[in-house]
Order: sequence, then structure tokens, then C-alpha cells
Amino acid sequence: VTKVLDNLPEDMYVTMRLPELKVYAEGHSRYSDIGYDQSAFFGYNYTEEEIGQSGFAPGTEKYNEVISDAPYAVMFGEIFTTNWFNNNPNYAAIDALGAIKGMSEQRFGAFNINHAYGDIANYGGKITDTVMYQWKLNKIPASDLGDIGVLVTDSWFTNARGKTITRSAFDYIREYLGYRISADKLSVTGGNNAGEAINISMDLKNYGFSAAFNLESGFAILDENNNIVSEAVVGNPAEWHSTSAEDYSNRTQLTHKITADMNLPTETGNYKIAFFLRNSLGQTARLDNLIEYADGYNILHMFSIA
Repeated sequence: VTKVLDNLPEDMYVTMRLPELKVYAEGHSRYSDIGYDQSAFFGYNYTEEEIGQSGFAPGTEKYNEVISDAPYAVMFGEIFTTNWFNNNPNYAAIDALGAIKGMSEQRFGAFNINHAYGDIANYGGKITDTVMYQWKLNKIPASDLGDIGVLVTDSWFTNARGKTITRSAFDYIREYLGYRISADKLSVTGGNNAGEAINISMDLKNYGFSAAFNLESGFAILDENNNIVSEAVVGNPAEWHSTSAEDYSNRTQLTHKITADMNLPTETGNYKIAFFLRNSLGQTARLDNLIEYADGYNILHMFSIA
């Protein structure tokens, strides 16, 4: 375990199968970079005896350890194959809301769609027999999500025309797995003339299960053709937890502020202030907000220099 951590690149995380394995890394400088690979995910409604593994049954001491470690590294899970559930009638299919609650508390950043979904082809069954397909049929109102203490954006149950729409548990897991960042408030203060200094600040909220690991964020000023005039890398997305990292019982949603000092363009023309979120490969992410997204930039504000 320590050999792996000694040679782990700075921008990588590692997962372990069970919490009791992590004890071998206590005291190591990379200890907090260890997440869990829960390859036997049963949601929230099974006891430790039923799931046959320690550390992932709610209410146990090890489960509390798991959820206290979860904010700081990538958490991953997968459920048993559909064939296994079909051949073990004493085990009911994993309850959709119980799955959501468990994923939220353990701050899942990824989930394996093959087990109990795509694997059905290996056993001659039908997609409609799978656990995940049943999650697609399980329609959930916002009140159900509130009852189990998970977050959802105000607009998620409405379409672009403002009409109320129906969502399934599968929809929620797919779209809130990992991070889901929304801009909450933008402020631009300072100079009004070419070349003068301005301050840009923005409040962000994360509605997803997990923080946004291995990403950089910041502001950019673009010209009217979306060419970059200047950029400022600010913020640490790996710290953008949805709720308190230190106290999971405190389910109050957190607000994260990023701020940058930049200079207005020196030439006359039309310009845009934008936000970016990207990884080291240049892949970019959209904010949850219904705003213009161009060439990897979320357009926040348009202005002119006369």
C-alpha cells in the first residue's frame, strides 16, 4: 500500500476495496487521496450482515469513517450483476431512493453501468429485468429527494418553457453523479475605461454528489468572436463540496466564491466575461445554468469598450 502511494503521481487518486485496507496507509502524506471502490453497492437499505461486507452498512462505525473520508478522493461503486439478484430471491432489487441516498452520503464520483445493466446480455435476459431499468421506471418528485436529504437545482423539474416535467431516479443518478456546478451570483467592479483594472467575483454552488477533482477553473475575457484576450486561473474545484466536508450531518448547501483581478481590454470593441472549468487534456465542462456556452467557455456577461 505504501509503495503505491510513494509512487502515486500528484494529480492522481487511488481507490481501495474496503475501509479496513486503508489502515495500512495511516500516517502517509497521501492518506487523504485514497477513496473507496465499493464493488458491491447495495444502497442504503441493507444491514452489514445482509451485504456481507464491513464499512458500507449505514449506522456502523466504519460507514461513518467512509463518509468522513469521502470528500477528499474519488469514490466509486458498482452493483452486483442482474443475474445474481435474479438467482437470490431473498435480496430485493436495490431501492432507487436508497441508492441515491447512499451515493450522496458517500459522494460518488463514478458508477459502473455495466453491472446489473449491460451485463444482462451475458445471461440471456432482457434489459427490462435489470436494476437500472427499474430505476428508469421509478418516477420521483422533488419532495422525495428532499426527504432523503439530497440536493436538486430549482429548475431541474421544469423544461425550457417553464413547464413541470417528470424525472426518474435513473435521471437523477446520471445527472448528479460526480459534480454539478451552478453559478449563483456574479459581481464586476472597478474601471470602466480601456486597460483599467476590474475585479470579478462569482458565487458557485455544487449540487452533485462529489467535488470536481483534477480540474482548473477561472475567468476569461473574450472578444466578440470568442478569441481569448486574457485569462485568470482561480479557485480550487476539488474543494467545492456540496455540503460540509467536516460534518456530514450538516446538510446545508455550501457557497464557494472565486475572485480575480483583471484588466479591461485596451482596444475598442465588444467583449465577454466568461468562466471556464477544464482538465489537463483541455476538456471543458458546462455550468448548470442555462447560459451561452462557446468553445469551452460559459459566457457570463457582455460589455463594450468605446
